Amino acid sequence: MITLEEVKELFESIEAMPSKPDYQQFPVYVITDTIDENETVKWNREEIKRRMQAREDERQRLLALKHARTDQAHKLVIKFIAQETGLDDHRCAVLWDFVLSTYQDRRIDVWARLKGQIDLYNALK
Repeated sequence: MITLEEVKELFESIEAMPSKPDYQQFPVYVITDTIDENETVKWNREEIKRRMQAREDERQRLLALKHARTDQAHKLVIKFIAQETGLDDHRCAVLWDFVLSTYQDRRIDVWARLKGQIDLYNALK
């Protein structure tokens, strides 16, 4: 049995996930930076490009991980709505999209609105 608290905690953990690499581990470089003054300009540029690519690869990895967790969380919300209402997955997804699109932009508590919509549906059954 899924609870609303579990769903909220999962979304909060996703929001806390970084989407940019750690600056200490992957510093930001400009192509004209110099890594080693004893090396050639060509070597420095290639090294900068390699490090910039490593930072971009890490950023893409973090974003992919975050997107995967977000997809997992959305599926969990749909299961929660189905559990509470008895609706099929498609209708639950429509209800979740409605709540997100209506209330998320207004900085209103999405979870309270979702619970309100579920309660409204159950009252009208």
